[in-house]
Amino acid sequence: LGSYDLWAVGVNCCKSAEANFRCGEYNNPKARSGLRQVSAEQRPYFRLAVQQAEAAYNIEATRPIFFYWVEDPLFQERLFFKAAFSNWVLANGVHFSANAFGILVFVVMFNRASKSTAAHLQMALGA
Repeated sequence: LGSYDLWAVGVNCCKSAEANFRCGEYNNPKARSGLRQVSAEQRPYFRLAVQQAEAAYNIEATRPIFFYWVEDPLFQERLFFKAAFSNWVLANGVHFSANAFGILVFVVMFNRASKSTAAHLQMALGA
């Protein structure tokens, strides 16, 4: 191979003294898929591990792409969608509540101000 660009990754699942891989669903014989790792926080560390592998095994990885090893990526995708949708509903609920509270405060303050102005106007006109 000219370049090793597909890498299965994980966190705290490999031992440096042994050449083993125990990340994700490594022990599941039905796991034949991967989900792309998109975390910007973890990517530099995975890239560092690739650089170490390049040096140790005299290989090249020009454009490494990282994946988590999973059995059912569609199920994992549905979990991500459910979490995102729940967060979206929660954010919209908080936004609606904050707006409703702001409108309520504005109406109460405007009502008080208009009553006070009307009373002053009546006193000025001598009514």
